Amino acid sequence: MDRNEMMLKIMQASNVLYNKIENDENRIKIGLEASELYKSLNKQEKEKIALHIYIIYRELGALYFRTNTELYNAEFFFESSLNIKEENRNKDIESLKNECITKQMLAKTKMLIHLNNYDEKRLQEAYSCIEFLKENYDEKWDEDFKKRINNVIEIYNGIMRKDVKSIVTFKVPYHLLIDDNEEINFKYNDIECSINSKTVINTESGFLKGSTVFIEKDKYGIINNSVITLKIRKYINIWDSIEVNKAVGTVRNPLKESIDIYNYFLRNYVIATNKYWLPEINENMIVNTQTIVYVGKVEVHNVPLSMSLTLSIPGSNALKLTNSEIEKLRKELENPNKDMWKLSLNNAKDYYLIKDYKNAIIMINIAFENFTYSFSKEILKKYMTTEELAQFFEGKVIYEEYFLKEYISEESFNKAKTNEIIKDNPPTIYRIYSECYKYEEFKLTKTQLNKKISKIKDQRNEIVHGMKITKDLRFVAEKAIDEFESLVEILKKQ
Repeated sequence: MDRNEMMLKIMQASNVLYNKIENDENRIKIGLEASELYKSLNKQEKEKIALHIYIIYRELGALYFRTNTELYNAEFFFESSLNIKEENRNKDIESLKNECITKQMLAKTKMLIHLNNYDEKRLQEAYSCIEFLKENYDEKWDEDFKKRINNVIEIYNGIMRKDVKSIVTFKVPYHLLIDDNEEINFKYNDIECSINSKTVINTESGFLKGSTVFIEKDKYGIINNSVITLKIRKYINIWDSIEVNKAVGTVRNPLKESIDIYNYFLRNYVIATNKYWLPEINENMIVNTQTIVYVGKVEVHNVPLSMSLTLSIPGSNALKLTNSEIEKLRKELENPNKDMWKLSLNNAKDYYLIKDYKNAIIMINIAFENFTYSFSKEILKKYMTTEELAQFFEGKVIYEEYFLKEYISEESFNKAKTNEIIKDNPPTIYRIYSECYKYEEFKLTKTQLNKKISKIKDQRNEIVHGMKITKDLRFVAEKAIDEFESLVEILKKQ
């Protein structure tokens, strides 16, 4: 493509973007291609098509601005268009009003970036844009544009007053038993919050709307559900996605933050009211959410009923048990598995899915201990008598093996046992595996095994004994489950 063709293509692109000939996605693509061509031109060529590249930059900024998700791109192209205008001010490329329109959108863009990242530099730059708008304000401008200018001024003032509020609405699948007109204020991590709960009838229950029928312990929302509205005195980035854990995947930021706040409220609610049947919620319990964000009196975001779950359409591959799974189920029903650790493992994964990481860690340790006793008994019974095996697992202390037998008579020893001064001492997990190593070799060393055991047992005692926990239990639970499954796979290959 020669230079004239490149310039012609840029002019054509400016026409497409300005006159909105294509859809937004294609206009962005055409604009970006033209921007790349512009970089290859020399100074004289750039001067010739200054108006066209100005239009392209300004329109790209506006396109990205409308998405609310590409703020940095919007900022870049708005500023690029203003730079082109400044470099070519003697050519009168654009009217003052259109420059003000660009400055108004740029000011809002910079303030949204500030709200997302607490970027003081962007806030100061937004203030400069607002001052420009005030200095060049014209009463003859149309009412819609004057309203947009007043809105960016109110957003700036709202930020300075710390008057920012996010409102998230979602339905929980049970009845919270709070009057519809009650609003409860509280603080979460020093953030002012409030909650309102409106009762809605579960349509599947068959009761008419407005019915006063209810079940007090309606744990599963058979009769009533509650629509929760949380007001949170902070800015929540509605577009960011956050990974919850490996089982759930990612969800939008407002859902994650509002669930954390709601569960904090619910824990205190349950303790105060003894409504023990009300469970904490997790992302898989919420179908959709509505999020509105205000800065000052201006609504800066409004996402109605956004889907919180990732849905898939399987087509011909409908979600159902495979033939292989059905066959395994039939066999299990005919001959139930005696390995109780398998059920505990699945319970641990279930707790992990619903983010109950403490119980996930406890349950995986139950699975681990059950597996250990089952596995080790199969090994040791080949080398011990039934009596020796029972004695080992019960940890019975016998006089012949008592480490202080030289200093105590057998009669005194038996009295001490009867009075529980000397107690039986069942073996620890480490001791059980050490005993197995005496007779057989495994496909991992004692050191490797002990490392796995430590990771499985990590934070178990802290949780059980109510000690201070400093680690992120999500990752502790993930590691414990992974290490247990890895250990089972290795040992089962013996």
